Amino acid sequence: MQNTVERTLTALKGRCDQAEVFAYESESTPVDFEDSSLKTITSRQSQGLAVRVVREGRIGFASTTDLRNPVRCVDMAVENAAFGDEAKFEFPRTAAAADPAINDAQTAALSAEELVDMGSVFVEALREEDEQFRSLAHLNSARERVTIANTNGLSAQYEATRFELYVGGQLVEGENILWLYEGYSLRKMGPSIEELTARVIDDLRIARHNVSVQSGTYPVLFSPGALIYLLMPVLACLDGKAVVRGLSPWKDRLGEEVLSPKLTLVDDGLMPYGPGTAPFDDEGTPAQRTVLVREGVIDAFLTDLNTAAALGTSSTGNAVREGIGSPPIPRPANPVLTPGSRESQDILSDIELGLYVKDLMGAWAGNPYSGEVSGNISLGYLVRKGKPVGRVKNAMLSLNVFEALKHQLLELSSDRDWSMQAFVPHALIDGVSVSVKT
Repeated sequence: MQNTVERTLTALKGRCDQAEVFAYESESTPVDFEDSSLKTITSRQSQGLAVRVVREGRIGFASTTDLRNPVRCVDMAVENAAFGDEAKFEFPRTAAAADPAINDAQTAALSAEELVDMGSVFVEALREEDEQFRSLAHLNSARERVTIANTNGLSAQYEATRFELYVGGQLVEGENILWLYEGYSLRKMGPSIEELTARVIDDLRIARHNVSVQSGTYPVLFSPGALIYLLMPVLACLDGKAVVRGLSPWKDRLGEEVLSPKLTLVDDGLMPYGPGTAPFDDEGTPAQRTVLVREGVIDAFLTDLNTAAALGTSSTGNAVREGIGSPPIPRPANPVLTPGSRESQDILSDIELGLYVKDLMGAWAGNPYSGEVSGNISLGYLVRKGKPVGRVKNAMLSLNVFEALKHQLLELSSDRDWSMQAFVPHALIDGVSVSVKT
């Protein structure tokens, strides 16, 4: 692939003011279980090439998965520049990139047979627990290679591993339908299959028992899997592109307190084996650790080259391509919330009457810049005297994230977990509005 990138870059000389060539390759072995049985074992290979140019001050972009004729991709990028956005940046020059932990030998050596054995542990354990539970599992071991070069002298490459493990399933008892799942995607194996299995079984035992709850306001303990829905509007407002476009309500509030002093949010692009960890971003800018919110105060916005130029700052190394066919945009690498001082179980035990919410459904609809979040509680428990007593059904919650995370945040837990690429704790929020369909 390195030769293809160099040939493509050579073909661009003299046809534009600046040019960048980005290539991606992956080899993976996904294994899937469905309805408590092994469904598929696959070996996959994928590759792609993207070309971005600056010609007469405008950006042209094109991509292809057919590497037999990369010159055609060059032609398309040059042609598209006539209709592209104005370029306000220069591609990075040769610079020393970081060297984070992203390549795990044990993950790279995993065989399809070993992945099947892991999945079977979950399927058999759930079958023993309840034969009516229809279990699902997805496991994948992958190797990824990224190569990037540009006409300003940058030429860099890295290779990384990735391990995906998601388990769960469905239980149908009359009109009662219950979905459960646990999982993660990291650059190495994280929590074991046995640990995730135990979590699902614990949820199954509690959640199959339904309890009633009255509409009202409650203290709610959000698990990492539920808290991420509250952080999505926060991250959207810290996106440099939203700031440049004037969509973020925080566009003029750098250095101001917008959230609780209990809350410090970091994007750690160098976190060992994090899902978004890499030595450099998808434009070749070295990855870094960026404090976005420090004790409630906005410290920085996420930027790529273009948004940084528009804001008069330097890129934070957060350019991400959402597929080979997409040009780079600012996105977090590994959002991390600083933990609190107590374990989540200790926080839970202090709740006299409230809810413990583990998952929400439909909570990302609407305008993220308003901070309004509402969604069905797809998995949540009523808590009485510090103990979950059963599953809450036909209930939804609503809150303004900006108000809740500034004035209603009571505590963050010391234990954290991965959820949607973020490493976050549990959060206890007071006065959350809950409505119940009767």
